[in-house]
Amino acid sequence: MEASNIEWIATIVVSGLIGVAIGALGYHLFNTDSTSNQKKRQRLAELELELNQTREAFTAHVQRARELSDSIKSQSEMLEQHLAQDAETLSGTLRLQHGSNMTHAATENAAPAMPRDYADGNHGTLSENFGLEHEDNEANQPSPAPRY
Repeated sequence: MEASNIEWIATIVVSGLIGVAIGALGYHLFNTDSTSNQKKRQRLAELELELNQTREAFTAHVQRARELSDSIKSQSEMLEQHLAQDAETLSGTLRLQHGSNMTHAATENAAPAMPRDYADGNHGTLSENFGLEHEDNEANQPSPAPRY
């Protein structure tokens, strides 16, 4: 082999080695980007898992709130029915008691007493001169100070 062929072969081998070195360096540089992408994908998967767990917890919370609301509603309806029944029962017994008291009072006094719409004595509150003062008494007495 001639020297020029050896030089060509050495040049091809050296350029191949340089190509492999450049390829390894490029792989190393781009591999860090893929490692970063892998970390980002892992973080994204963790966030999606957390989001799904939060969604499930919120759904469970809303479901529990709905159940409690329905329970309160049914209990309030039961309370309303119970109060209505007790009111009906009590009003029936009060009518019976009131009716028996009325018949007892009616038998006791056949004629009801006249209502009192006047005061005892000669000059009651319904007399014509109630609250009126004589003119000569007003002139002698000073008027009281106004009260605020």
